[in-house]
Amino acid sequence: MAGKLRQYLSVSGGALLLGAVLVVGAIAVVFGGEHALSRTEFCVSCHSQTYPYEELKKSSHYGALGADPGCKDCHVPQGLGNFHLALWTHMYDGT
Repeated sequence: MAGKLRQYLSVSGGALLLGAVLVVGAIAVVFGGEHALSRTEFCVSCHSQTYPYEELKKSSHYGALGADPGCKDCHVPQGLGNFHLALWTHMYDGT
């Protein structure tokens, strides 16, 4: 009986550890991806927004009180769920 319990715990414990590692990895990928795709540099790599970006740098909004607004601050809804919905919509229909 003890041998079967030990075997079950070692198998299920390994599966639990693997599951935990996969969940932590998925969370890291989601948040890392959000951070990478939310950067203004990423936006201007596809969109020809260099002129508005240069204008933003010269405006009173940029750097005031330590704030550095980016494209996402005005053009992407706030919140992780809203970000992924906006990203999916943008990839699907380009809006």
